Amino acid sequence: MARVSPPDPGATITFRLDPSTGRLVGELPIPPKGQSVAYDVTEAIGDTPEVTYSLVVPGGISRLDVETPVVERDGGPSAADHEHRERLFRVIGRVTVAAGLVEAALKRVLICISSDRTHFPEVDLEWAKLELELATALDADGIDVLVAGRLRRLLEVAARQRLRELRNDVTHAQWWLVADAPGRMSRWPRRSDGCIVHFPLVKIEQLAARMEAYAAALNALVANTWPRAVFQPPARRLGSFGILDEAR
Repeated sequence: MARVSPPDPGATITFRLDPSTGRLVGELPIPPKGQSVAYDVTEAIGDTPEVTYSLVVPGGISRLDVETPVVERDGGPSAADHEHRERLFRVIGRVTVAAGLVEAALKRVLICISSDRTHFPEVDLEWAKLELELATALDADGIDVLVAGRLRRLLEVAARQRLRELRNDVTHAQWWLVADAPGRMSRWPRRSDGCIVHFPLVKIEQLAARMEAYAAALNALVANTWPRAVFQPPARRLGSFGILDEAR
């Protein structure tokens, strides 16, 4: 495998983000068939730090999507990679759990405002369908006006914040598991020609917090009509020198 210089001697092959499509734009020659070439590439995505890596391109390929390479560390993951993965998996896991809370809360509200559905199996629908059913039910006879008004606002806010779409972006992306490129991912939304290549980890945490707030607000709508499992605060006991310690 040969390593080649950029097309312009002394320059760096740089790919920059096109905000209108989410695609990375740059010029990179495809080697002839039968020859793989490693190019030194730099990515510039918005105001994030530039990322540099070697992009190995098989010869003779008909299309090069620089957004979707197989990502690996030469020699295996580093200690920094493992630390990065722990944080990444933690925040993505929080989004996944929050999504389950949202869907459960949507089902509770749908059951409580429906006249013909009383159990979770009768509302076994995914997030988008649940919100659609709830939006339709807002115009039904007999629904409490106060509940309808609050529910309508919650659905509007969730749609405006794109909670479901962003959840899909986070959970269905190919994430780059290297510490050099935090937030780098490859995501091709369905029914779209665009691509998403960067999602900062702090924004994943913010998304999870919004989803948790959405679930809590939905649950508040059925606080008086749905069972609750309530855990008491940890028991407290006197420790050394009479200091209160949390029970373990």
